[in-house]
Amino acid sequence: MEKAKESKKYGEFLKHHRLTSGYATQKVLAEKAGLSTATISKIESNYQCPEPRTIQLLSEHLHSTNFEELMKAFDYPSTLSDSGLRVDYPLFRRIDTYISYRDQIRQLENNICIYQELISQQPDCIFKESLMKNLNQTISDLEIYKQKISGIEKELRNAGVQFTPPR
Repeated sequence: MEKAKESKKYGEFLKHHRLTSGYATQKVLAEKAGLSTATISKIESNYQCPEPRTIQLLSEHLHSTNFEELMKAFDYPSTLSDSGLRVDYPLFRRIDTYISYRDQIRQLENNICIYQELISQQPDCIFKESLMKNLNQTISDLEIYKQKISGIEKELRNAGVQFTPPR
């Protein structure tokens, strides 16, 4: 891990907004944001500068600031001055969501294979009904994520993002 620039005082900024948003401890914010307490501690001690995905998770729970302010505070500029390009943070978040959903779909597809294998290997298992229920729920969840990702793909194409979806 790379030590964050001390002069930026990333940690003080996060700690201020954690406390202002009503989170008395790092642990409470970490649990709400789905992060580890160690991650919050490393950021607040200026030891780790968070990735944009972590900043997004934090912004959803820090009510005294927002995603854009956090991105700037952690030295992710709103403009790329060297190239003159503007960063479209809402689009950036949609791409990040797309990646997250793709990961979730892969996991669900893997789970379906596991359930199918378990069911086929032990057709008379006393847990077969439970396995079938879990299989059906996982298939249902997979279809929901596929619908969500289809909508995001349309949004990204409409925004001019060129990509080749997997499969």
